[in-house]
Amino acid sequence: MQIIQEISFKEAKVIVAKLESFEEDYLASYGFVRDESKKKIERQAQSFMVRVLLSKELDVPHESIKNNDKGKPFIEGVDVEVSLSHTGLYLAIMIANKPCGLDIEQLQGKVLRIAHKFVREEERALYCVEDEMFGCHLIWGAKESLFKLYSDKQVDYLKHLKIEGGESLKGQILKDDQVTICSGEALQIEDMLLVYFLKD
Repeated sequence: MQIIQEISFKEAKVIVAKLESFEEDYLASYGFVRDESKKKIERQAQSFMVRVLLSKELDVPHESIKNNDKGKPFIEGVDVEVSLSHTGLYLAIMIANKPCGLDIEQLQGKVLRIAHKFVREEERALYCVEDEMFGCHLIWGAKESLFKLYSDKQVDYLKHLKIEGGESLKGQILKDDQVTICSGEALQIEDMLLVYFLKD
């Protein structure tokens, strides 16, 4: 596993790594054991390896990384906020001292087919004029990050999540008669787009 990007700032750290392959011998060198009852090794490996990356960074046992009842990862006995993401051979983690969320996705055209489910008209006008595919990916990554930050499965991406701003992103979670304001950034890494947010 190769670290390809590290971003550190006052309240958080973001790390992006790339796996060499999904070959079982390579994965086994990190302690991965395939669950034969599941068809695809890739999803199993991504989920396992992103936790390996986090456990190495924080020097905690792999087993101490759990998910709460809403699916949000946390570390037993460690007072930090974490967010995890993966796509293909890429893994991303965010460690922060306040609520955070991140997403990494491969840039590809199929995002355009589902854009109507998550892109508001004002967001389309702001981000999708010059490059519609990139703009839709930016909005998707931002909203996925906000969803992970908020950690409530009852979130509607059109109704409850709103993205504003230019190079520095601003996100709003409009839910339960409250507005949660978040600040974020986006970064293209090879053919991937990384987006992350912190609660203001």
